[in-house]
Amino acid sequence: MCIGDRAGPGGWEIDLDVPLGDLPLRGPFRVVAEGDALALLHDVGMAAVPASVELDSSGPLATPAHTMIAAHPREGAQMVATALPAEVADWVRGHHERWDGLGYPFNLKGEDIPMGARFFAVIDSFDAMTSIRPYRREIGADAAERALQEIEVGAGTRYAPEASAVFVELFRTGKLDHILHYFNDVSPVPR
Repeated sequence: MCIGDRAGPGGWEIDLDVPLGDLPLRGPFRVVAEGDALALLHDVGMAAVPASVELDSSGPLATPAHTMIAAHPREGAQMVATALPAEVADWVRGHHERWDGLGYPFNLKGEDIPMGARFFAVIDSFDAMTSIRPYRREIGADAAERALQEIEVGAGTRYAPEASAVFVELFRTGKLDHILHYFNDVSPVPR
């Protein structure tokens, strides 16, 4: 499984294409082609959030805004459920759940979180922590290192330990180096 960022106008996708033997996983793991669909559609439920909801705040969201935003995984899963495999809808629904059960929208915990959602929670967080935001302009290697440290600290609480370890290992062994060149749609990813 390789996580490769393909930047494009208004969006990105993840390719899952490194040989399984490159993964530092223990036990069975199935890489599924639906990973690309998840990457493209994980936040499709945000379409149900009114444009008036402020997403650029550096502080905590007000309760009504947070409630609307926290519903986006559930809304997105409903949107994709009729067109894609149930597994993809489960991943969309679970990509903001936390290993410790403090995520949303259903407060799923540990093994109750679908495997794909566990991995995508790490990928999505890394993307958020290394992308330009109104309150943060840092990108590149320093932002990536800080994000990796946050992922390592969050292993076992925010993130599934195995998902965190796989992502960090792939990044630290150079298998994700190409991502640094394609942050924030600055450079198109070669196809």
